[in-house]
Amino acid sequence: MILFSFAESLKHKLTSHWWEVVIFLVALIAHIGAFCMLWYISNDSSKFPIDGNDAQGYATLAYNIREYGVFSRASSLPLIPDSLRTPGYPLLVVFGSLVGGVYGVVFLQYIAAAFSGVLLYWIAATIMPLSYARLVAFLFVLEPVGLYLSSVWLSETFFTFLLLAAAYLCLHSISPIFAGMVLGIATLVRPIGMLAVPVLCVVLWFSTDRRRIHSMFLFVLVFLLILTPWLIRNKIIFDTWSLSRVSTHNLYSYHASLFYASQHGISHAEALNIFHARLQRIRPEATPGEFTFADVPALREVAWGVIKSDPFGFSFFYIKSIIPFFITDGWSDVARRAGLSTPTSEDVAVSRAGSPIDVLLRRGGIFWAGFIFWMGIVLSSLYGIWGARRLMPHERLSVFMCVVLIALFAFASGSVANGRLRYPVSPFFFVLSGFGITVFFDRVRRRRLP
Repeated sequence: MILFSFAESLKHKLTSHWWEVVIFLVALIAHIGAFCMLWYISNDSSKFPIDGNDAQGYATLAYNIREYGVFSRASSLPLIPDSLRTPGYPLLVVFGSLVGGVYGVVFLQYIAAAFSGVLLYWIAATIMPLSYARLVAFLFVLEPVGLYLSSVWLSETFFTFLLLAAAYLCLHSISPIFAGMVLGIATLVRPIGMLAVPVLCVVLWFSTDRRRIHSMFLFVLVFLLILTPWLIRNKIIFDTWSLSRVSTHNLYSYHASLFYASQHGISHAEALNIFHARLQRIRPEATPGEFTFADVPALREVAWGVIKSDPFGFSFFYIKSIIPFFITDGWSDVARRAGLSTPTSEDVAVSRAGSPIDVLLRRGGIFWAGFIFWMGIVLSSLYGIWGARRLMPHERLSVFMCVVLIALFAFASGSVANGRLRYPVSPFFFVLSGFGITVFFDRVRRRRLP
């Protein structure tokens, strides 16, 4: 009798959430198919899905956690505690590899990607008809960049799922405690998640009818409590309350050094060599590739010295570097990583230059297909933002959340902006795009009426 009752309850839930089930299953099947294709065409199947330096770094972190109980990226003894990465994703890798080996991590990411599609469907449904919301969800789960990132050991998929979950919970004012916990875990996966805190506080304020300050307080408190153990760890080991030194790493290794390279017409590698030489004069004990929090003041001194020499020039360079965040295709990069295409000297030069004009110089059918697709997403998103002026106040909240999160993540990416770093906020692009398409067809329909 109990079993029959459970079966009836499950049947009712499945029929009432039929489209959620379809989106989940389509996403799961598409990701499994993508994995089979990527594994087959991989240049070295023995390394797949641990493909690339970042994935190998996560694998090393997970191994050292599991075998020695030390959070370190060192591949040999002594294991120096790491200050660049945060523990969220490496712990997921440890759990996934214990459950299902190398491919257990990938399967967990596929589950997260499939649920991300469902969450996106629910968020999109707040400002557009369900048919358009379903289209948005299907486009997102079938987009090649997402299919690739979910198939390798990279943190973007898990982070995107957590960011969408936190956004959905705040948008619908569902348990600020749970929302704070989810965003806290997301920030432990990628520290850039901290940028979402003020945005989701605003969303929570306007989505809650009463006890607004109480809800925001609980949200921020739980968020900070999730981060506290890692902050205490860094205070004990490195004598700092910082979560990670990744912001200084990006400033030194990318933003300032790429600006210096563009100033003097040299390669990025040459600029880094000059930076390292300057760093050695300030802090001789600093070792490139093994920096710690103790090196942060010297790293900042070198980087800011270059920026202060031409602040207006750097500002223009930085803003110009953000443009590829919106127009780069991402598909050609996925094709190169998967072994479908080989990078040329022009590709390498373009990836270092970061100029939007140079990005368009890349040739190839995959690039142009991805570029046309993504420009369609961006243009329809802009149309959706324009059309949001006619929405009800509670509906505008969804548009506000999408626009501000995209803007913050784009600005934070700066000179390293690319399709991979855009992926965590790509769901919000798809929401705006779907709404833009809705507005366009509504206008067409109204003009046809007598």
